[in-house]
Amino acid sequence: EFLKNGYLLNPKLVETLNLNPTITIELSSNTDYRGSDAYNQDLSQKRAQSVVDYLIAHEIDPERLVAKGYGESNPKVIVSKTDEDVFGFKIGTKLDPKFIDALPKDAENTKQEKAHQMNRRTEMKVLRKDFVPKPKAVNPEGNGTSPIQPEGNNTQPTNTNSHN
Repeated sequence: EFLKNGYLLNPKLVETLNLNPTITIELSSNTDYRGSDAYNQDLSQKRAQSVVDYLIAHEIDPERLVAKGYGESNPKVIVSKTDEDVFGFKIGTKLDPKFIDALPKDAENTKQEKAHQMNRRTEMKVLRKDFVPKPKAVNPEGNGTSPIQPEGNNTQPTNTNSHN
């Protein structure tokens, strides 16, 4: 499934979260190094948030999700044989500007574009495995559920102005 920003989302992500209801995750988005630092930071945060929004729309508790944009500060490091085979970069290679700029150039800068493509990514990291959802109660108006208010919590506004 594609998100509005054109990224392909792993269809198993919602299923994985539903099968593991006690995990909280960080969705970390990264960019290539083209563009300003500020632009890339903002873009990566928006990409991470779009994944979080998608998961919330698919009924994943927002308290289990953290969106974090890293901009260009976290270049991809090749860690799998699959990446090595598909993209042609050796395991352990860090796709930072120095490495990418030194790649041989052809008419389309094919190797450089592959490296930039790998840097533009959103990854999932498990933060905790002990999430406990807040209990839900039937809304008194009968139109859905709402979190239970702690006992003794007065939801009426309190006037702290002594000049009444």
